[in-house]
Amino acid sequence: MEWKRHGAGLVSGIELSDGRTGKVVLIGGRDNPKGAMLVLPSEGEESAKAFPIAEVAGVFHPSQLVEVLCAQERAFGGSGLNPIETS
Repeated sequence: MEWKRHGAGLVSGIELSDGRTGKVVLIGGRDNPKGAMLVLPSEGEESAKAFPIAEVAGVFHPSQLVEVLCAQERAFGGSGLNPIETS
């Protein structure tokens, strides 16, 4: 995944296991239930819907989920991992 800075957060495009495309937005650590969100386009009045990653983990390929969680830890965690590189 290619991560881009967006304000204080990180954003990456993603294609899910069911073929839908969306964006993963990281804005906080794992202790924040909304620190990692999946944003999907929506029809109707809403332009997009956001879901906490923990609630929609089943739509990710396992390797994608690991990559998202590692990126979240590297960006916002206190584990001492190297900071994430962004474009």
